[in-house]
Amino acid sequence: MSDWLVKFAHFLNNYDLVVDKKIDDYFYHYTGLDTAEIILSGGKLRFTDRLCLNDMSEGYYIVDLAIHSIDTILPENSKFKNSLLKNLNNRKNNIVRNNFYIYQCSFSTNPDSLCLWNYYTASNRENAESPIEGANLKFDIKYIDDFIHPDTKNNIKFYYGKVCYDEETQINIIKKIVSDFKDSSLYDEKYTDFITAYCVDKLIMQGIFFKKPCFDIENEFRIATDLYIEFGEDIEDAHFVAINNVRGKYKRYDYQIPYVDLEFNQAAFGGICLSPTLGQEKAKKKLESALKKYSITNCITTSDIPVRY
Repeated sequence: MSDWLVKFAHFLNNYDLVVDKKIDDYFYHYTGLDTAEIILSGGKLRFTDRLCLNDMSEGYYIVDLAIHSIDTILPENSKFKNSLLKNLNNRKNNIVRNNFYIYQCSFSTNPDSLCLWNYYTASNRENAESPIEGANLKFDIKYIDDFIHPDTKNNIKFYYGKVCYDEETQINIIKKIVSDFKDSSLYDEKYTDFITAYCVDKLIMQGIFFKKPCFDIENEFRIATDLYIEFGEDIEDAHFVAINNVRGKYKRYDYQIPYVDLEFNQAAFGGICLSPTLGQEKAKKKLESALKKYSITNCITTSDIPVRY
């Protein structure tokens, strides 16, 4: 099996996800104004464990879709189909395998999105000192292959691209991935369970770029990486193996959200757009100090959407 295993490992390591990476110019990170100031001052973006994001279907959506569409994906009964379905159902209960966790950061290809402004300014609408303040940070796509700089000497792979919302397209991509494993010259029936387990791994990675059709208004662009975590005797004593960046946690409601802050290439920063706001000049002043470290001028613009309060 050793020679076969080497070839199969090569197949896995060189397998590309199906992702639309085409963007004409910029992608945008929407956030609150205070957080925008922190990002600019620190030169880091926050990557969050995707299983703890505010969309409870993250990570599981593609698994559910594959299970529900299994007869479309594989019309004929076979050992491969039964094994794939078993592995998909098993992963619904334990989606993480081999201690690899996916961390991702969200952006949009829409430079002035009403729904995203509404989301990122919702928490401060009652704040009389700084009402309705949000911002999006603009990044140049030409730097995407050298955009994120983790603290490491290792070669860390980042996946990036636009999120796919169309269910028919999603099913066709799942069919392609399944077919690539099932019809590979490396497929050996006696290793079926082993092969389908890794097929599901690839489907779960592909799921980084799948969301339910109801979210298509967000026009999301994502950057993600999968990181191996080593746990100590205490569950809280956990650290990344491949990078030196600290694995932190913050509290949202009753949940502890794991994250890692990673440095971005400052040359990619192309400006900042303020949300519709009642305090435009005050918002601009708040960002002045943080913007001094960037070599661009007149980089603050304001949304074309009228403010509503």
